[in-house]
Amino acid sequence: MHIDKLTAFVAVADERSFSVAAEELDVPEEDLRAAVEEFERELGHRLFAQTTGTVRLTPEGAAALAPTRIALSALEAVTEAVSSIGLGREVVRLGVVVGAVVPSLPHVLAQFAREFPDVRLEITAASATALESRVADGSLDLAYVVHIGTSARFHFSFTDPLVVVGGPGGETISIVDLAERPVIAVDAAIGVREALERAASLAGARIDVIAHVATPELALELAGEHLGRAVVARTLAPAGSPRVLDADGAPMELRIGLIAHPEHRSTAAERLLEHLCDAVALVYGGALAN
Repeated sequence: MHIDKLTAFVAVADERSFSVAAEELDVPEEDLRAAVEEFERELGHRLFAQTTGTVRLTPEGAAALAPTRIALSALEAVTEAVSSIGLGREVVRLGVVVGAVVPSLPHVLAQFAREFPDVRLEITAASATALESRVADGSLDLAYVVHIGTSARFHFSFTDPLVVVGGPGGETISIVDLAERPVIAVDAAIGVREALERAASLAGARIDVIAHVATPELALELAGEHLGRAVVARTLAPAGSPRVLDADGAPMELRIGLIAHPEHRSTAAERLLEHLCDAVALVYGGALAN
C-alpha cells in the first residue's frame, strides 16, 4: 500500500471533508478521492459514507483508522532513520504508546535537547505490543508503555488500578456489576477493552462496550454526559472512584513504565531514560511495581 493512500485516508478522516483534506495536503481533490478509492478497493470495504455536505467514517473506516496512523508513523520512522545516517548525527529513538498520558513529556524533552543539542530525537507512537517488539529488535532505544495483563520487561514501572467513573459509589465494583451498564473503554493500543471482555467472560458475563475511544480524557467526558461508565486509570479519575475487580475478585491494574534494550543504549539514550523515570515517578510514586 502506497504511503499516499494512507495519508489521504487519514486526512479525510481527520477533516471529515475531501475538499478541506485536499487543501491541507495541497493536492487536487480528484487525486485525493482517487487515492482513497484505491485504498478502499485494496481493503475490499468502503471507508467513508458521504451524504450532502457530510463525510463520515463507516464502521470499517473507523476500525482502520488507528492501525493506519500506526502504519504511517512506522513508514515515517523508516525514512527518518535512513536520512539520519546521511546527516551523520546520533539518533535517540523514543516510542510512546498511543493514547497514553505522559507526565511532563515536553519539559523532559526540552531538558534533554539542552543537554544534547547535537543529538536527533525521534518519537514514534504505536501500540504497547508494537513498541515492545521494536525495543527488542533495536529499532527503538526506549519506550513509554502502558500494559494490562501482559509481561513486558520493564526497566522501571508502576501499577495503576482501573477504576470506574460514572457508576455507583464504594471502594470496588465487580466485573459482573460493571457489565450491567454500557461501558466506555480506552483504545486497543493499551488493551483495556480486551482485558475487561476476558474478565467478564470468565465470570459468565458480557461487557457492553458502547465507545472505544483513543484517550482517557474523552472517556471521562463521555461519562460526564451520562453516556456510560468510563474505565480509566485511578490517577486520571476523580478521588474515590471504585476499583474494578476481575472474576477472581482481584483488582485489575495497568502497568505503566519504561522499557529499554541495554545493548542499544547510548549515553544520550541512557540520560533520556533517567529523565523519563524521574517524571513518571513524580506521578506514580508510592505504587512501585518492581
